[in-house]
Amino acid sequence: MKKHYRKAIETLNRNPKQFYKISLILIAVSMVLSITQYFLFPESSISMIPKFSNNEKLVNVQQKYEKKEQKMKMITEELQILRDKASKSQLSADDSLRIKYLLQQYESVKK
Repeated sequence: MKKHYRKAIETLNRNPKQFYKISLILIAVSMVLSITQYFLFPESSISMIPKFSNNEKLVNVQQKYEKKEQKMKMITEELQILRDKASKSQLSADDSLRIKYLLQQYESVKK
């Protein structure tokens, strides 16, 4: 294997013009093939920057995010009220169940 590499290097050293000629031909052929592929087989999806004001999907995503934030805020406010109640030692069994429910809701909304 090393002998083949040495022979190839020796021939390259003896004929540098031929090496450069072959390499330029390969580069040119590669470029021509790339250009023909670009024109004959264009990409199926073209990347474009969406218009934020007109794109309904983005508006829907933004609305979902705002609803999610609003729901999380309501849950945290209610948990804060229950925390204040717990610090005053006024929690009932219903309150502890409500806390568990709110924590589960918060985790599901957070995901």
